[in-house]
Amino acid sequence: MQEYWIVDLTNRIVWVMLLRDGTLVEQGIYGQGDTVTSTTLEGFSVSLDEVFGGEWHT
Repeated sequence: MQEYWIVDLTNRIVWVMLLRDGTLVEQGIYGQGDTVTSTTLEGFSVSLDEVFGGEWHT
């Protein structure tokens, strides 16, 4: 697996980790208003506002 998405439902954030030379490195942390794009699945992206829906807690 070259790419991992860790979804925190409580805080409504997604960590994206990439496997580089056998080590997981953080590619980014995403939240409200962000769209996450996969580096391994060509053409795949997702709006976190659509995924989590509802009102965001601040």
